[in-house]
Amino acid sequence: MNINGRDITAADIVTQLDMLHTGWCRLMYKCISTDVQFLEDMGGTTYEKRQLLDELIEYFIVTEEYEKCAELVKLKEC
Repeated sequence: MNINGRDITAADIVTQLDMLHTGWCRLMYKCISTDVQFLEDMGGTTYEKRQLLDELIEYFIVTEEYEKCAELVKLKEC
């Protein structure tokens, strides 16, 4: 595929999506861990908030950042 004069492959797109997902997970973790009220002030149901925490926990398990997982699990239990 040619976009703006550059040849872009499917692998390039997948790599970019992985980088976006990584950035999103790290940003959400930073927001949640630095602002105690973030989850409470965030819109959505309790179920949706737990889904967010589950997704972040899964990401940090894959990246083997278990300290962050532990903090998120504590938040999930509250």
